[in-house]
Amino acid sequence: MKKMGLIMMACIVILSCNTNDDDPDLMEVREIAWNSIDEGEYGRESVVTPWPEAEVRTNDGSYAVTFYTEQDPLLGPIVVYVNVETLEVTGQAPRY
Repeated sequence: MKKMGLIMMACIVILSCNTNDDDPDLMEVREIAWNSIDEGEYGRESVVTPWPEAEVRTNDGSYAVTFYTEQDPLLGPIVVYVNVETLEVTGQAPRY
């Protein structure tokens, strides 16, 4: 009986961790965020990860799209916030 419970629990954990990064909606969110970043050495030119591979998280009604850059040790990554419902850019996290 304990084995059956452990197997069921393992299945639930595995299935709940399944994320689909290729979701077309998330690709659209990444593209919207990417297009909002300025050109230049502190903008798009400094991004080291291709934009289709940017990390997307949900944060208080917004997507937080993270682009890692050459200046991460000094300034941190570029994080763009996109509204979940309207898919409009609502801002960027400060870089110090």
